[in-house]
This record gives sequence, structure tokens and C-alpha cells, in this order.
Amino acid sequence: MSRKRPSKAIVPAALETLEQRILLAADLGVLDTSGAEEPLAAHVETTPTTTATESAAPTPEPRTPDPLTVHSATGTVQTLAADAASDLQLGTTQRLEGSGVLSGALVNSGVIAPGASPGILTVDQFSQNASGRLLVELGGTNPGATEANPNDGYDQVISTAGVALAGVLELDYLEGFRPTAGQVFDVLKWSTTRSGEFSAFRGLYAGGGIYLKPEYRANSLSLVATAIPGLDQITLPAEAEAAFDQVLSAWLTGQVDVSVSINAALELPGVTVSGAWTVSTVAGTAGVTHLKWTAADVRADWSLPGFSGGIANLTGFAQFGGNTVFDLAGDGFVAVAGHQQLSGRFSIAYDATAASLTATATGVAVRLGDPNGGGSIGFTNGALAFRSAGADYRLAASGAASVQGLAGLGFTGNLAFVADPAAGLTGFTASDASLSIANLGS
Repeated sequence: MSRKRPSKAIVPAALETLEQRILLAADLGVLDTSGAEEPLAAHVETTPTTTATESAAPTPEPRTPDPLTVHSATGTVQTLAADAASDLQLGTTQRLEGSGVLSGALVNSGVIAPGASPGILTVDQFSQNASGRLLVELGGTNPGATEANPNDGYDQVISTAGVALAGVLELDYLEGFRPTAGQVFDVLKWSTTRSGEFSAFRGLYAGGGIYLKPEYRANSLSLVATAIPGLDQITLPAEAEAAFDQVLSAWLTGQVDVSVSINAALELPGVTVSGAWTVSTVAGTAGVTHLKWTAADVRADWSLPGFSGGIANLTGFAQFGGNTVFDLAGDGFVAVAGHQQLSGRFSIAYDATAASLTATATGVAVRLGDPNGGGSIGFTNGALAFRSAGADYRLAASGAASVQGLAGLGFTGNLAFVADPAAGLTGFTASDASLSIANLGS
């Protein structure tokens, strides 16, 4: 029996209340995504593909073919003779299982499930009607099963003539098998011509940011394991996999206005973005269909050494592809070393190629000390930049300095707050500064 991999459930995190000694407040502008209101076309990483049947290792010994059997809705089972030389038409309530050779035409209006484990089914002419389903199991990189490991292979249907296609192609993954980018699975092969296409696919998303892209080639339907940049950071709970697969299949077949609601967590460098999303296919320019994630009830939680905080009520969208687009904003805070806090409205962006997260801000204010209890120094209307990549991060905020609560003391120049653990920096610096003192002793 085939089994799909379990997915990690999402555990929401709460904002942490930290001691506030120095407050940085900002009105952070929304990040300019250069026209991100029209999502970019979905692209994927280009990886040199290798046919799954190509391997430097010796070819495993093939398993003895499983008998070809036809199962009916009433529970009756008919075993077909080896090398049966007659045509076979499967009704809508019938299911064909097993592997071997059927020396005749096969017309499928029901279900075909090659092998008792992965197997190879060879027929003359193959046709599948709109009600038909072809179930393909994937457990390894070679067609069929082996004696040593019956699940180490994948199902394949071979037509010695041509094919006429419609209906559904459905995939299932055995024993936690996960394809890697570049692998190719020739699940259907023919010798002459093809007419039609499968109208729908199920199970194309293999997990870990990999999906199987259907490609109709000269003599085969090949499923190419393809990586979507950024999508490998997504964790889906088990109950969300089917819904995500539905919208992913619609995206791959060019269907627009297909939308599902799912819970998912996005693990970015130093921050986890999790919650409820609406995932949809939208029409773009030049007939291109885009896959878009829109935040419905989403929050972010920082997870860097010495750096904590969270962002609640994120709005906006994310799109994955060769030009991954992020346009997410929300209210929250970050705290450096448990003391200095930055609060305000954040805009975050993600670079999938560099695997880095960035945030920008304007109108930043910082105050060192208490103007009501001995004076303070700080700045307003400053600028802020934050970037994290892996476990490293750097936060820098700066502006024109000012003094409050100290009569007769003047300060001009620039004041900056920097948090850069890799460089050993956390604190304030001044530049182009001058200090004046007046009215002493009066």
C-alpha cells in the first residue's frame, strides 16, 4: 500500500514581551516591488535533466510481472491470460491491475493501476476516455519493480502503437520517496502518434519545493522533477497537501481563477512566516498563468541569535519563481540583545536566489536615555536597513542627532545604531558631531 510523507504541523508563536529601555519607533514605508501589483510570470530553476532510467550503477534484476487482473465493483476478479491477444475495454466501474503484455488495444474508462507494486504494462493501442484514471506510483528512478526492493521503481505504460489521451493522471509516492530536481520519469511511452492530453493531474507536488512537470515529448509523457525557488522553505500540514496540489496542477495546465485556502509556514532566513493563505492562479500578460500566495491571517516571528520579535497581521502577497516577489507588511517589533526595541510597520522582502531577507524603513526615531529623568540623546526621521542571510544579520538605523532634557547642552551631527554580531557591533556611534554648552552656572 502506498504511503505519502507526513508534513510538519504549524505551531503558532506569540509575541514576546521584552524589557524596554531604548525605544526606536518608525513609520515604515511599503517596499517598492517595481510593479508587483501585477505578479511576475512563474519561473523555475533550470537544472540539467537526466532521464531517471540513466544510472552508472548496474540495473537491478527485474521483478517477475504481476498477473493482469480486472476488478469489478461487485468484487469479482478476472485474471487475464499471459500475452492476451484480445482488445480490452474497461468500464467506468472496472480497475485493471498488474504488469505484463496485453497484445491488443486497451481502452480505459475506469482505472488502470500498473503492478501490484510499481510495474510495466505493455499494450498495442492505448486510449483513455474522459472518465478514465491512470494511477502511477513512484518509489525509485527505474521503470518497474525489482526483486530486491519491490517499491524501488515507478509505473510505466508502453504502447507499441499510438495513444489517445483524456481523463486524469494521478501520482502517488512510495515509502517516503522524494524526487530530486532534474530527474525524469517516462511514465507513458508510445511508438507512433499521440492525440489529446490528460485533462487533469493529481499528486504533482512531491514536497521539498519539487514538483513533477508534465512534458509531452515526441514519444513519451515525461514527468520532470523541477524546483521552484523559495518553495522548498514551505512546510505544509498533511491536511493542506491535497488542496495545494489542486491549485498547483491548475497552474501547470494554465487554468486561471482556481483558488484554495490552506495553512502553511514559510521558513525564511531568520524568520518564520506562518498562518492562513489563499493560494490562487491568476492571469498575467502573454497568456502566462501565475501562482500567487495572498496572506489571510499570517504572522512572522524572528528567530536569530540575540534578535527576537514578531510581526502580526501581515498583509500582501508572495509569489515564487525565478523572480520571486514578496510584498508583505505588518505591525510588530524586533529586539536586539533583549534591550533595544524597534517597533512600527514593517515591509519585508525575500531574495530566493541569495536566500536573504531584507526590511527597509523611513521615519525612524531612536532615543538613548529618558528626557524626563536626566536627559536623552537620539534622532528622528532616520533611515533603517535590515538584512539576514542564514544565521547572520545586520540592522542599521541612523539620523540627525538631537538632545532633550538637558538645558544648555547642544549636540549636532549624525547618530547611528548598529547591530551586527558578525562584526562584534551592537550600540550607538556618532559622526560629524559637535557639542556645545551654554549658560553654565547661571
